[in-house]
Parts: sequence; structure tokens; C-alpha cells
Amino acid sequence: MTRPRTFAVSELIKQYSSNQIVRIITAGNSKGGKSTTIKRLIHDATDKIDDGGLELNEDATVADGGLPSIKNSNWTHRFLSTVKRKFIFYDAPHTKTEITHLVHGASISNLALLVIDVEQGINNEIKEQLLLCSTLRISHIIVCLNKMDLVGYDESVFNNISGAFRRICLRLDLYDIQFIPISAKLAQNITVRSIHMSWYNGPVLQQLLESIQLQSFFNFIDPRLPVQFPLIESDGSESTRFLAGYVGSGTFRLGDRIIVLPSGMNATIRKIICGDFEIEEAYAPIPVVVQLSNYLSIKRGDLLAKRTNLPSESSSVDVTVCWFSLKAGQIGLLLNIHHYTRQIKGVLVSIHFKIDKITFEKITSPEPIFQGDLASIRIEFDRAIYFDPHWKNRVTGSLLLIDPNSKETVAASIISDQS
Repeated sequence: MTRPRTFAVSELIKQYSSNQIVRIITAGNSKGGKSTTIKRLIHDATDKIDDGGLELNEDATVADGGLPSIKNSNWTHRFLSTVKRKFIFYDAPHTKTEITHLVHGASISNLALLVIDVEQGINNEIKEQLLLCSTLRISHIIVCLNKMDLVGYDESVFNNISGAFRRICLRLDLYDIQFIPISAKLAQNITVRSIHMSWYNGPVLQQLLESIQLQSFFNFIDPRLPVQFPLIESDGSESTRFLAGYVGSGTFRLGDRIIVLPSGMNATIRKIICGDFEIEEAYAPIPVVVQLSNYLSIKRGDLLAKRTNLPSESSSVDVTVCWFSLKAGQIGLLLNIHHYTRQIKGVLVSIHFKIDKITFEKITSPEPIFQGDLASIRIEFDRAIYFDPHWKNRVTGSLLLIDPNSKETVAASIISDQS
């Protein structure tokens, strides 16, 4: 391992912030102009275009590991770099068979971009997408009301649809919503302000994407570092042990007293390395290598935390699942569980209710869970897990449910508040 250089954390923050990529899940009406909007934005605003071929190596998320390869699916991603920011747009067909990729994109995105055809308005497809945004706690949503040219750039059409949209969002606890009237085909309000909609005083799409504040995406309060793998550095006479992983949330500083879960062993952080630099503190979501004060038996799947801020511990949890598989989810179903970097076994022990994706009402029913369903269930594990509710921490609050025989990912799930 190369000997690192000392580096001020303030410089690291500046460097990381300048290279931060904004990840955007795109959705909207079928034939609503979503692809046209993205292509128009990239064409008119781009400094660099790269459609496809972009290597995606995401942090541990609700849909990380176990999902079909993005390169071998109907998944589309586009990369845009402007002077101010870099963006990845994730786009997948919104069908039951492609719900895997839609959830994957939403789970790793900073914000959602919804493109609504003003002639179609808010249909069931849009309601399902909003429910998914709410379930996965996407806190920022930009809504482009497209094809304004077809309604004569009428302000009342914009106001009526945006008002109805806000009322739906209030029911789903979605509050950071911003609306832009556009015509993607005619390049209106994409990168340049439209002369046909002088009644609109807000930013154009490019300005909004470049300026929207995204700090709330990360949890900087609760320190969690899932161990990906241990490293050994040897000079022939002496070996030094390091631990590699992404900071899932919170911050870790030199001298911090940490606890290793599930063993409960204690240690002090002696050294933190990021890339070629030694740093004084590490924060989510940067990759780091950590050296502890004493040699402990630590393996992949262990979790570093602080005794003063521990995750919850339980051998069973309530989760909200999005079911991917054609194989129905029934009580007694055996599962392999992927929880951050940890692998465990579990069983589905109860189905509390399903969620109607149109009315958002809870449906209590003894029926199994079918492909495309959203449901609240309880899972028991073969050992205790260490977790936070998903609204608080995406990394420790997410589970992948995998069929132990076929190895198919049957569902993505998020951990609810536990009663």
C-alpha cells in the first residue's frame, strides 16, 4: 500500500464537493417527452456527453448487489457535465417487469425529475411514481410540465396541474417540489428562458439542477462504517492491519473511540486514509481506509459505530418491500438477506398490509405479495442485525431479499420505524 500524504480535511471536502455527481431518477407519463427533455438538456447545456459505457460503482444501497447488470438490461443512463456540476440521469421503463431498475435508480438518486405531458396530466402512472419517491424518501422533486406549446402556453393549465400535484404530494409527505413549464421539443425553459411564458419567473431547468441544495441527502450525525474488507500492509518484519469501506453516514475522527458490531470490541481510530492522503476526519459518503489502535479480528460485514451513538439491534424487523419477482411472497418464505456488506438468512413471518398505488390506502389482505406490489411485512433473521430506520440512514436502513435457491433478487426493502 502506497504511503499516504497528509491532507487537510477542508481541502478534501472542497475537492470532493467539486467532483460530486448529482444522481437523478427520471420518470413521468409514457410518451410524455421524458427522453426528449433529457436529450435537449444535454444537447444545449453540455460540456461533455457520454451516453452509456459509464462504469457505475455505487455505494451500498437498497438495490446494491444482487440486481441484474445495468449494461445487460433496458436501463438507460446519460452523463452530463456543465461548468458547475456533473449529472447522471437514470432512466428505466416503468413496467412491472422493469420495476427492479426503477427502484434501483430511485434508491441511489439525489432527486427525481418528473416530466408530465400537460395534455395527459396526472394519471395513475404518475401517482405510482410519486408513491415510490415517498417510500424511498427522495426529498427533492423537479416537475417539468411539458408540451406547453400544445396548450398555447396557458398559465392556468400550469397552475391547475401543479396545484393538483402539490395536493397529492402532501398526502405522501413530499414537500420539496419545484415546477417548471417547458416545451422540450421547442427548447423552451430548458437552458434559455422562454419568451412565450413571461408569466413564469422561476429558474429554467439547467439553472435549477445546477443550484438545488442537496445536503440533506446524507446523514452526517450517526457514524456508521460498514467494513468491506480488511487489508494487511507488511514491510517484512511487521504487519499493519487496515479496514476498507465507505463511510455510510456521520463522521469519524482521529482519536474517536469506536465499537465493532456485532462483536462489541472497542478500539480507537489511529489513522484515516482517503486515496493518497491521510485525513483528520472522514464523513459520508467517502471511501476510506482506517487503522485502529489495536489488532482486532474484524471481517467483511462488521460495522464500526460509536458507543455514544449506536444503531438499533434486533433479530426481526418491519420493512416496506417492493416485490420484483414472479414468485409470490408468502408467509414462511425463506430468504437470503443482503444488509450493507453483510449476508444473513431470514424468513417472511407476517404480511401486515399492501399499499394501493393509486389511492395510497392500506389494504389488509391474506393474499400473497405479487410482482410490482408495495407491502409492509415482518422478517425474522438467523441472528441480530444492526440498523437505523431508512428515513434516517439509507445504508443501514435498506435490505435486499434474495431467493436462496435461484439467487434472484425477489424484493428491495426499507426498514420502517419499529414499534
